[in-house]
Amino acid sequence: EYLLVDEAVILIATGGPEVTTIEAPLASRAVMIESNAVIDGFTIINGVTFGSFPSGYGGGIFISAGSPTIRNCVIRDCVVGNGVAGIYAHQASTRILDHEIFANQSAGVWGGIAFEDVFFAELSGNVIHHNVAEQRGGGISLIGGTQTISSNTIVDNTASVSGGGITMQGSTVQLSNNIVVGNESFSGGGIVCSGTVTSEEIATEIREFYQDTPTLHTAWDFSHSSLTALTAEGISDIAKLVRNAAHSREGGRTALIFPLQQLMEMGDRFASIGQIEVAQAKIKIFDSWDKAQAWLGS
Repeated sequence: EYLLVDEAVILIATGGPEVTTIEAPLASRAVMIESNAVIDGFTIINGVTFGSFPSGYGGGIFISAGSPTIRNCVIRDCVVGNGVAGIYAHQASTRILDHEIFANQSAGVWGGIAFEDVFFAELSGNVIHHNVAEQRGGGISLIGGTQTISSNTIVDNTASVSGGGITMQGSTVQLSNNIVVGNESFSGGGIVCSGTVTSEEIATEIREFYQDTPTLHTAWDFSHSSLTALTAEGISDIAKLVRNAAHSREGGRTALIFPLQQLMEMGDRFASIGQIEVAQAKIKIFDSWDKAQAWLGS
């Protein structure tokens, strides 16, 4: 049987994750949490789950209730056949702090960590690397609910379809001071957002991205998003933000990827987006990731 934590206990490994390990039983997840527990300082390894929800989710840790705090742990080498190899929280609240989450593999969606319809979740100070999802969400997956994602390093994660580093769908998310680099996917290696987005949300992400030192070439992929909430004025503001930020990256290129059909339906708003290309030759709009990637690499 896996470790079931259904009371508000405090479990602290005084020697830290280097010497204290929770290893999953054969063909089972490692830990199930249904309480306001605190878990601190363990290595959690070798969780294996298969099947549909919920049995096939959360190879390392499954948080199904309560508001636990989990910190200073290592979550690694977990494998699932469907969803979420490392940590999965569903319809709960949680704080995930100062972990290393790596080498977890999902044959379906969501490799490293996923929050689905959570009431609130905080993910801070973690290193999330070399996780793999055969479909979407290699590193972090945010599906519905409200999350704060800050001061994490998300590097070298892979998703075959989309969202190598972070995938977001219908969530209310505050992102700040994260490092997202070296992640790979067919579409959106770094961050993918799907759902309806507003010009204010896009502008906020652009400002936060350029506060640090961005890569020389950058792609903003909105091909998975609904643009129905965007206004001509909002798109014009986005154009100015991107144009102004580009001056700090001499020789750099910025690709904006929008779903072609939606752009064609946007009427006068399309002209506002077109201002970007007129104002700055190193910023271009594309209707597919392949075209943008070819231009960025040329």
